[in-house]
Amino acid sequence: MNIINKRVISQRARSSWRDYKRRHLTSAESYAAANALLPPLFAEGDITDPADGTLHKDVIARGQGLSLQIPLWHNHAQLPGQFDVLDLEWAPGDSAGGGDFELVDSHPFEGPVDPASFPLTVHIPPQFLRPDGAYRLRYSVMTWNGEVASCEPVPIRCDSEPPFGSADPPPPGIPAEPITDDYLGLNPQGVAWTLPGYTDVAPGDVVDFWWTWSLPDDPDSVPFESVPVSEAPATVHVPAEVVQATGDGGCYLSYRVRDKAGNVSRTAHARLAVALGPLPTNLPPPRVPSADDGVVSLDDAVAGVYVVIDAFDNPKPTDRLEVAWGGTWLGESTLGVEPHFPLMLAVPRQVLRDTYGAAEGAVPTQVAYRVKRGDLSFDAPAIMVDVDFSHAGPELPDWPELVNPELSAPRVFGAVSNQLNVLSRADDGQAAAVRFDLYAPLHAGERLEFYWYGTLVPEATYTVAEADQPCEQREVSIPWAVIAEVGNHPQLPVYYRVRAPDSPNHVRSPTTLVHADAFTLTPPAPSFEALAPGETTVACRHLDNDNALRVVIPDLSEWLGDGDQVTVTWTPFGYDYVELTAAVKEDVLTLGPDHPATGFIWQVKPYETHILPVYLYAEDDPPPKQRWGYATVRYAFTLGSERIHSARDDKGVGMYNAGVSCQLPPA
Repeated sequence: MNIINKRVISQRARSSWRDYKRRHLTSAESYAAANALLPPLFAEGDITDPADGTLHKDVIARGQGLSLQIPLWHNHAQLPGQFDVLDLEWAPGDSAGGGDFELVDSHPFEGPVDPASFPLTVHIPPQFLRPDGAYRLRYSVMTWNGEVASCEPVPIRCDSEPPFGSADPPPPGIPAEPITDDYLGLNPQGVAWTLPGYTDVAPGDVVDFWWTWSLPDDPDSVPFESVPVSEAPATVHVPAEVVQATGDGGCYLSYRVRDKAGNVSRTAHARLAVALGPLPTNLPPPRVPSADDGVVSLDDAVAGVYVVIDAFDNPKPTDRLEVAWGGTWLGESTLGVEPHFPLMLAVPRQVLRDTYGAAEGAVPTQVAYRVKRGDLSFDAPAIMVDVDFSHAGPELPDWPELVNPELSAPRVFGAVSNQLNVLSRADDGQAAAVRFDLYAPLHAGERLEFYWYGTLVPEATYTVAEADQPCEQREVSIPWAVIAEVGNHPQLPVYYRVRAPDSPNHVRSPTTLVHADAFTLTPPAPSFEALAPGETTVACRHLDNDNALRVVIPDLSEWLGDGDQVTVTWTPFGYDYVELTAAVKEDVLTLGPDHPATGFIWQVKPYETHILPVYLYAEDDPPPKQRWGYATVRYAFTLGSERIHSARDDKGVGMYNAGVSCQLPPA
């Protein structure tokens, strides 16, 4: 037996058998010997396609080369001193000859070879896996007897470049028209889109695509569809059931391409308008109730300006409404499950102010709205309304609030007492002086209208003259008849309003509170019988069986007796202190058995005529309607030559429950 020891395996000897391999292993005779060796083994997942040996891209990306395992060959060295030599070899290309192989690694084994050392892990260094392309791998064994066998070459394909390379893929080609029921009826397969072309389309490429409402932060967290790619450009379909399940929206179609090496392209997107179901039709023009009197004014801005949308055909709970005021689109509002038409959408004060700007007089302003389903818009006919927010005096710092702190507060003086904002009994029967400073900017013809306890005093109106200058002091007079009609009050409000000629708007000065006590006799105020101590508002529960409010007139016997007359008055006001003149109740009563001078009950009735109007005062206002108000009850009589007015009982009036005004029992 020919025994080869370690000394025999010299560099020269090993070179000789490698020369032998190059000369002989491509012959048909050697082919059977090559296949006598089992193929090498690879770690699971390292080879993604055994047919062409495609490496998973992570093997290359890790930069650690390729590890594989060599199984033990059958006729391995059995005795000490016998040496087998394993060579690992690598060649570029996929069909080169045997001479192209390059030695990568070599391992000698002295007999007896230990089977427990196999399969043997060997390693292709990382530099051999570059550049991308086709390679071949084999191992050869020269047994101790000088015979050489090689395994059949194993193809290896290196691919580290994703489809579309490092660039963003082009957006998908999408239909030009929106996706509606009509579109899906003509395209039962679903939404057809085009995968753009790219170089190196290869078997095993797969396109993943998503159909979503919004772009996901992590695409892999969202379900997606996948189809194989055999050519590009290619037509792909988003299934109709996916489109219908996602529903309306500005929907995103996203895609990426994966190759069989595991390389993944970046993700590209396109947005499509999707509006399913019967589409909104017959949209009526909007309405602006604030403009029904011809102009949207500052008073309207204070109360709130609303755009009213009447019913249209085919609304959907997820449809959105969007209103435009003067070309500014406001925020969207979702219709909801059961929209209650007409719908009222408030126009923000800032939008009202910004769209009017620094204009003067009435400005035609366009009002429009649209219904949005997904990214589709359905426009209603627009209307034009006149808007006039111009006003006299300084700019309003809290626009559109009408009280302007830049105007001077009125200063009230009694004719005799001459005390600031005080009327004493020394001023009984005398007019009061109201002094004020003129404002800037100032224009001739502007009017200052003065109010005493909420009542306009026409006699005190001041009209700005050509010669008037800002900051000059002026004075008007409040007649005694007005002071006497209102009577005493510890905090009687006095203010004035400024209005330019032909303007719908006014601004108001700060209010001055006057301590008014100009009467020598002020009988005690009447009271409401049904109110408990501390109650400040009359309500439905305070009505008696006649649906009336019972007012207690106190003992007047100190001044009056049978046959004398007493005038009792109920004066209701709206929530903004506007007197409801038509609802005033005033009775002149003769004292006697029915109305004793020692005190009696007086009823405010009928309810519909004198009490209900407080509730109805704001009926034409836009929501929220102010259903509350105020009322004053007082009495008066003549003593000698002087008309005496009692103190007033001022109460709030809230004659309603959570749903309606007071529910009266049948007559």
